[in-house]
Amino acid sequence: MKTHPTDSLIQKQVAHYDKIIKENIAAIIPGLLKKVLRIDAVLVEDIKQDLQHTKERKPDLLQIVTDTIGHKFILHIEFQVKDDPEMPYRMLDYKAMAIRKFKMPVKQFVVYLGEEIPKVPPTISDDNLWYAYHVAPIAVVDYHNFINSNKPEEIIFAILGNFGNEQAEKVVEEIVYRLEETSDGLNLQKAIEQLRMLSNLRKLQPIVDTIMEHISTYFKIENDVLYIKGQRDALLKTEEKIREAEEKIRKEQQKLYEEQQKRYEAEQQKRYEEQQKRYEAEQQKLEAEQQKLEAEQQIKQNQHDFVTNLIVSTNLPNETIANIANVTLSFVEDLRKTLTPK
Repeated sequence: MKTHPTDSLIQKQVAHYDKIIKENIAAIIPGLLKKVLRIDAVLVEDIKQDLQHTKERKPDLLQIVTDTIGHKFILHIEFQVKDDPEMPYRMLDYKAMAIRKFKMPVKQFVVYLGEEIPKVPPTISDDNLWYAYHVAPIAVVDYHNFINSNKPEEIIFAILGNFGNEQAEKVVEEIVYRLEETSDGLNLQKAIEQLRMLSNLRKLQPIVDTIMEHISTYFKIENDVLYIKGQRDALLKTEEKIREAEEKIRKEQQKLYEEQQKRYEAEQQKRYEEQQKRYEAEQQKLEAEQQKLEAEQQIKQNQHDFVTNLIVSTNLPNETIANIANVTLSFVEDLRKTLTPK
């Protein structure tokens, strides 16, 4: 299959975000658990075993967590920058593999780095199956939860948080100054570069670059600023192409999801109607059998009453009564015995 150029750009961009997550995951996990996922952990243990089993991707994070009340469970986290209709099925794959391998409860979260709330439902419903996982959008988390940290790896994620009523310029400036307070030298330049990359997800990179120019005397960034100026136009054009491609992909994925949903609903309706027809047919069969049984019982009762009347009101012999009533001789004899006083 031929790959569109914008697909490669998007994949490259996503790879940058994945790299930032992997480089900072150890430092941000404690804050992420408490501030975003609302998990109070007293012990977090890395899992060295590989969960991958003939699957294309490994989980972003898999750890054993012990909470404050002593409950131990597998924590599985995936980081996403855009909506993915396949995400529920991937998460179900991961959960099935984790439960099978570790024989422990599994809590799953998709930490969504995108600007909008994800629209793909975090559930799967099918015959004898209902599955769900948690979605934690960074965009709804107060940015102060990150900026008040003393870890630059965590502070940079404030750019993805909820600014409330604050102006973006003020928040970005506050983030940059916090990075200066908590790091220096190469570590500071690395944090700023990662901040610039993450700011793309909120279309705030020009603001980050402008503020960096204003405070460039605090650290050696003159060459970096010149590079930014020289590359900004090309970068903005690339970003615009990526956004257009992402929007196109989003619409195509939404259309595909809606078509799949319609097919699923049609199949469910068809299955329901077939089950309803089978149920109604079974009910009709049962009713017919009941009516037949009642009719047979009524015939027997009528025969019993008719034969009884002949025995009581006539002196006819048993053979004659049996012929008249169209019953067996033994039936008449047995009935006469019950009517004859002992």
